[in-house]
Amino acid sequence: MLEDVVSKMIESETDYIIRNAIDFYVKPKLNSIKSKFTNDASEVVHFSIQFEDYLNRMYKKSGNLTTIILHRIPASIEKLYVPLTLQSEQQSINDFVVNKDISNFISTYNRIIITDSAGMGKSTIMKWMFQKSLEEGKTVPIFIELRKLTKDTQIIGLICRELNCINKEIDEDIVMQMISTGDFTFFFDGYDEIILEEKNNIILSLQEFIDKAYKNNFIITSRPEPSLASFASFYNFKVQPLELRQAFELIKKYAKLDGRSSVIDNLIADINDQKNFSNLEPFLTNPLMVCLLYKGYDYKPQVPLKKHLFYRQVYDALFEMHDLSKGGAFSRIKECGLDIDSFHTIMRTLAFLSFIQNKVEYTSKDEIVQLIKNACKIVKIEVEPSLLLNDLVTTVPLFYEEGYTYRWAHKSLQEYFVACYFHMDATEKLADIYEKQLIWRYYNVLDICYDMKYKSFRNYLISKLLNDLKKNLENLDNKEYQIDFYIELYVASFPNVEENFTNLEVKEDRRKQMLDFAHKIGKKSWGSNIRSAHPIQYLWFYSSEYHLMDILYSKGEKFIKKHEPKIEDIRFDYALIDKLLGFLKSIDENFMIRVHIDDPIWKNKQELFDIAFSLFCISNMHPVYYVDFEELLVQINQIEQDKQIDELLNL
Repeated sequence: MLEDVVSKMIESETDYIIRNAIDFYVKPKLNSIKSKFTNDASEVVHFSIQFEDYLNRMYKKSGNLTTIILHRIPASIEKLYVPLTLQSEQQSINDFVVNKDISNFISTYNRIIITDSAGMGKSTIMKWMFQKSLEEGKTVPIFIELRKLTKDTQIIGLICRELNCINKEIDEDIVMQMISTGDFTFFFDGYDEIILEEKNNIILSLQEFIDKAYKNNFIITSRPEPSLASFASFYNFKVQPLELRQAFELIKKYAKLDGRSSVIDNLIADINDQKNFSNLEPFLTNPLMVCLLYKGYDYKPQVPLKKHLFYRQVYDALFEMHDLSKGGAFSRIKECGLDIDSFHTIMRTLAFLSFIQNKVEYTSKDEIVQLIKNACKIVKIEVEPSLLLNDLVTTVPLFYEEGYTYRWAHKSLQEYFVACYFHMDATEKLADIYEKQLIWRYYNVLDICYDMKYKSFRNYLISKLLNDLKKNLENLDNKEYQIDFYIELYVASFPNVEENFTNLEVKEDRRKQMLDFAHKIGKKSWGSNIRSAHPIQYLWFYSSEYHLMDILYSKGEKFIKKHEPKIEDIRFDYALIDKLLGFLKSIDENFMIRVHIDDPIWKNKQELFDIAFSLFCISNMHPVYYVDFEELLVQINQIEQDKQIDELLNL
């Protein structure tokens, strides 16, 4: 009885929240363009009803989280969410705790990109922000999953599809006119999940839509990748790692909803054990890892200390003991009839085939069944694909089924199986990742591969990196400069760099001179990606080598060094800035301002490169990785010696 009363109260409050958005934003906009309707009054009313229906559906959908941890039973986001913090790459911008005052945060920055690695809670943040922005009543939110975009489905078409009721379609022109008046916030989730072969066209379409709908707010979530540089007018934020207290709070929330509170004390005690804590720290800072840690521990009360062991324990838990709510060691029978290892073999190839397509979702059963057929054919295991698919969404829930759509439960699970594919089925393909400059795409895969088989990782990746570094560094005339690393510098557009210049008390005439020049060269180097409203430029790097060095540093490789640039440490010589600008102006008109530190144009111009690098540092504030040249040579020699030993032992 009490639950019914509470449910009705919540429903009543939801109706009020959505009605407020319709009455104060949607209806006035529709009335301002009602001349576009055939039948003014009735169509305005019908359109309002459709929009209200959409907000109701999305408010309910975003209010629930469905996870493999809770056996696919939807759980209220209010009961699971631990407030996460967004941190800007610019030191002048304060951190923002994503809890309340969402509308103020959105209106302050207007165009926001949230980037971070797998499992940091980007999609959960988007759902929470959608909910709260609607409740606060200062904007009309629209939620779009970017993976649903194709070359045949434009942004406005997808928005209309989301708004459409079953019995009537919405006119795209009317929707676009309404959007162009402002007051909407578009939540574009999963930029990194856009289909790879169609990505360039979709990015252009997305940028065109943002330009046309410039009076609105936009938030994009993604893992880091180079093409994000084209969204030059956006503020960049990252998700701060969980604190230990937040990790424990999240574990308690999941265990309580899962009815497994008895697990909590033992798990927390094992985490706090000093022997485990330092190895577990990477898991405890990541919301997804914390949840999977709980799931694996509930199945087997043992704390894994490596990522691949961690994911294997989760896989074993899902395969052997899916439904803990049944008590005892209940395990559903697998329809496909495969044992745990054969199932794993197919999943490795299935994951790889879907990963190289950059797909985590399939919009028809035929499509995913064909993928399973292909995987089974490659590994030479005979099984009925439709039965294996049934297992993937029920007894071994690595996939979600929503209507006619099938998708990986989480991209990080897909990446675990891809790592296993490289480790167990195609180790030599690791070299292709380096040669094709795809480290950024395989970042999480390689992070797992490193611990799976270090020798292969070293032979196929580290060895190539070291030899490339050696080759480039040996070409430098100034041997003292050999501590630096292979870095790509770009001139790109970015908002609010001027704030950093202001903090450094750069003189107004110097600032104007730099920005005027930046505006001139910007369009030459980036074309349509430059936003004329933000002509401020900075030096930027995004290389595959950088990402590999980032992985190696995080793993404790001693030959990789790290420098964290700070604004207060940087000092400018204005005469040198003038000299640098004059030098860059003299570059050939077709030169794209993309240079390496060992590029001939910097020969005998170390002081100019230093000032260029300083400009890069204050604008970007990314950590800088470099190597000690002598240590680099030691590592190369050691690898060669090990290879010779392996050859002697090779039968």
